[in-house]
Amino acid sequence: MKRILILYSEISVYTQECLNDYLSFYPNVKVSLIKWPVNLEAPFNLKWHRNVSVLNKSDVNLLSFLTNYNPNLILCSGWIDKEYISLLSKVKKSCKKIMLLDNYWKNNVRQNLGLIYNRVMIKRHFDCCWIPSEFHKKYALKLGFKKNEIKLGLYARNLNKYELAYKQSIKLKSKKFPKNFIYVGRYLELKGIYDLLEAFNEFSLENNDWNLHCIGVKDLGKIPIKNPLIHHHGFKSTEEILQLIPKMGVFIMPSHYDHWCMAVNEFASAGFPLLLSKNVGSASTFLKEGKNGFSFSPKSKNNIIRALNDISMLNDKELTKFAHESFRISKVFDTKTWSKTLHEFLNNE
Repeated sequence: MKRILILYSEISVYTQECLNDYLSFYPNVKVSLIKWPVNLEAPFNLKWHRNVSVLNKSDVNLLSFLTNYNPNLILCSGWIDKEYISLLSKVKKSCKKIMLLDNYWKNNVRQNLGLIYNRVMIKRHFDCCWIPSEFHKKYALKLGFKKNEIKLGLYARNLNKYELAYKQSIKLKSKKFPKNFIYVGRYLELKGIYDLLEAFNEFSLENNDWNLHCIGVKDLGKIPIKNPLIHHHGFKSTEEILQLIPKMGVFIMPSHYDHWCMAVNEFASAGFPLLLSKNVGSASTFLKEGKNGFSFSPKSKNNIIRALNDISMLNDKELTKFAHESFRISKVFDTKTWSKTLHEFLNNE
């Protein structure tokens, strides 16, 4: 039985889904996942395949575990955890080491200053790099990975439930498309949620037939704008979000900076027109300007209002056409493509 070791930061539902689906295809593989503590803002209850062992980093002596486990393949979450990087220097040469990289190249001072150090001190520990999309490839190349050492599709999830929600709701939506924007994410400045609230508040003065629904844990230290057209639902599980899909119309993500944003793939699969900040990593994959949505500059209330106006001027037929296009585009990455890539890494030691 081959063994995979994953040195991870924060786990998520899609991490679980990908690994569970992978092991359903390849049951003769064992996986040990060492992780940081669970983020209490996203209290998911995860159930793992019997071949997966999930361990808290604080409970493990990393070097002893590595020696005893003797993995064939190691996946590591970038270079954010220096103890993980130090551990990789002690791995035998026959074990393939994969960097999981979701940063994209912004050409800012911090990235440029760190580039030389990362090329010399970090890159040497890895054989290959796994990234979400073409949008992230420039950074991987700058780190020194060759084109044949870079694989796409790092982020994926099982989209069956979202596809089913699309098929069950699209006929009703085509008759009367719901005038409801939906945001799913944390209430953080970085996510642009407060920019969105201000923009929608102004937009709603002349568009009181549209509503904004926000799903996520609120920041108790900051009181959101009060507007009867803005609805705060708090944290919702995947199943609860799926129940809302028939009533919702357009997905919006105003992030100042977002490595990926899995919710974009999810809502595209559910057949939602998209309004996305240009700094959302997954926008380059799932948003086709004027075909299934519109992009806007982050941190700009006026730009968000312009995007809200652009989508609100479309009629039911046009919005339905956008919905169909989102669904079509959403099929680029899923757990099957993810599993195939992981197995290629494992079998090309």
